[in-house]
Amino acid sequence: MKKFAYIICIVSLISILMGCIYKTENNTNYISVGTYVGLIDDNSIEVTINSSPMAFRLTDNTRGYFDQNIIKEDENVILIYFKNKYEQLILVNIQQID
Repeated sequence: MKKFAYIICIVSLISILMGCIYKTENNTNYISVGTYVGLIDDNSIEVTINSSPMAFRLTDNTRGYFDQNIIKEDENVILIYFKNKYEQLILVNIQQID
């Protein structure tokens, strides 16, 4: 229960500071909290958000988290991502929630 309250507190704080959606130069970025499931292939990961599995495409900047096993399966994470013109979810940043 404490861990759940901690996660809610972190998400609330991030939402207050940044908003759940914010606009960058070319894209709208989204912030979500979920559970990392694992690699789909060399270019994609799966994260469960609100009980729904979602696929995220990796970039050169985010691939290192998974090449070096920094993020482990079943860990709670905070994600920042955007939708590209093909409606694919592109992972911009990912952080573990302790």
